[in-house]
Amino acid sequence: MNVASRIPIRWRLTLWYAGLLAMVIVLFSLTLYVGLRQILYSMLDESLHQQAALVASTIQVVNGVPDLPGSNARDFTTGEHFVRLTDLSGRTVDGASSVHGRLPVDQAGLSQALSGRFSMRWVSTDGEQMRVLSEPVVSGGQIVGALQVGTSGTEVVETLQFTVLLLAIAGSLILLAASLGGLWIAGRVLQPVDRITGLAAEIEETDLSRRINLNLPDDQIGRLARTFNGMLDRIEGAFRRQHQFTADASHELRTPLTLMQNQIELALRQPRDPEEDRAVLEALAGDLDRLTRLANALLLLARGDDHAIRLHHEAVDLPVVLGLIAEQYGPVAAEAGVTFRLDTEPAMPRADQDRVIQVLVNLVDNALRHSPAGTEIVLGCRTDDAWASFWVIDQGAGIAPEHLPHLGERFYRIEQDRDRARGGIGLGLSICKMIIAAYGGTMAITSSPGTGTSVVVRLPALTAPSEGLAPERKKASAPSATLASTGLQTPARRN
Repeated sequence: MNVASRIPIRWRLTLWYAGLLAMVIVLFSLTLYVGLRQILYSMLDESLHQQAALVASTIQVVNGVPDLPGSNARDFTTGEHFVRLTDLSGRTVDGASSVHGRLPVDQAGLSQALSGRFSMRWVSTDGEQMRVLSEPVVSGGQIVGALQVGTSGTEVVETLQFTVLLLAIAGSLILLAASLGGLWIAGRVLQPVDRITGLAAEIEETDLSRRINLNLPDDQIGRLARTFNGMLDRIEGAFRRQHQFTADASHELRTPLTLMQNQIELALRQPRDPEEDRAVLEALAGDLDRLTRLANALLLLARGDDHAIRLHHEAVDLPVVLGLIAEQYGPVAAEAGVTFRLDTEPAMPRADQDRVIQVLVNLVDNALRHSPAGTEIVLGCRTDDAWASFWVIDQGAGIAPEHLPHLGERFYRIEQDRDRARGGIGLGLSICKMIIAAYGGTMAITSSPGTGTSVVVRLPALTAPSEGLAPERKKASAPSATLASTGLQTPARRN
C-alpha cells in the first residue's frame, strides 16, 4: 500500500483541488506579469522613439560633424530623458557635453548605431536601470554620427517587482482560503459516506433489518445509500431464504427419519408375523423413497445454483411428449376421476427432452393432486413466433393471490397442501423454474380461488435444422424412465 492510499479521501480531494488551483493561479500570474511588462516596455520605448524623433529634427551637420544648438541640448537633457550625440568616431559632440555625466555609455548600442543599425537596450549604472535607444545620424546618405536617447527604467522595474510580490501574496492567500474551504466542503460532502460506513459497520449478521435513512438528495451519495439499502435487502432476503431452506430441509428430513426409527424400534421390541413385517418394510421403503427424492431434488437445485447442470439441446416434439405424459398418467387420473384433454399444435423447442418431461411430470403431478373428481386437465402446446409454448390447466380449487408470488420458492407450500401422505416435498416448482430458466424460457402461473390453475411454459423454438442438433431427433422416452434417472416421483409411486 503506497502513501497516497493512506491519506483520507477528503485530504486527497483537497490536495488535488489545491494543486489544480495553484496551477491556475501561477498561469494567471505569469500571463498578467508578461502582459503588464509588455505594456510598460512598449510605453517606455514609445516615449524614447518620440524623444529621439524630436532631437533628430534639431540636429545640424557642419563639415560632416553633427551638432546640437546649446539651448536645445539643455532642453532635451532636462526631465526624464537624456541625450548624447556623437560623431563618426564615437566622440561626444560638445553641444551635448552637459549630459555626459548623466547618460551611461552604451558602447554596444553605439557601435551598432555607427554601423547603421538601430538598437534598444537596458543599461545599468550606479544601481539604476536605464533604457537606451541608439540610432545612426545620416546626412547626404552618409552616416555622420550616432544619437542615443535614454530614460530611467527604475520605476518600471519597481512596478514589475511590486506586481510579482502582490501576485505572490494574493495567490498564496487565495490558495490557502480555497484549500481550507475545499477541505470543509469535502468534509461536508463526504459526511454521509462516513455515516453510511458507520452504519454498515454496525450491521451484523444477526440483525440485517437496519437501513440507511439519511434523507439524502438524488445525487451520487443518495444513489449510493439507496444501492446499499437494496444490497442489504437482497442479503437479508438471501439469509432469510437460507435460514428457511435449512429449517424446511431439516424438517423434511426429520419426519421420515423419525418415522423410520419408530417403525424399526417397534418391530424390534415385539415379534411380528410376516404380514406385519412386510407392512413395516413397505412403510420404510416409502420413507426411503421420499428421502431419495428429497436428496435428488436438493442435489439438482444445488447444481443449478452452481450452474453445474449439463444442458443438452435437441429438438423436442411437444405433441408426442404430451401424449406420452397423458398415457403414463392415465390410470392414476382415471382412479381419481380426472380426465386428460390434449390441445396440441406442432411445437418443437430447442431443449433437453428429459428435462422437459421432468417439468411436465411436476406440473401434471401438482394438477392431479389438486383436481377433484369429475374435472379435466388440459395439456396443450403451440408455436408462437420464436417461442414454443406448452401448458397444464386444471379445474381445481385454485390459489389465492397472496400465494402466487411465492410459488417456486423452495419448500414453499400452501397450508392446505402440507399433507405429506400425498407425496409433495415443496421443491417441484423450484426445479421447474430452474430448468426453464437454464434454457432461457419463462414460466407463468395464473390462478384464482374456484377457477383452477394455469401454468404456461415458453421455451425458445427450434427455428432451423442447422442449429447444431443431431440429424436424428431422439425418440421420446417414457416419463417413468426419465424420472428413474432423476429420483423424482413417478405416478406408480404416488399414494
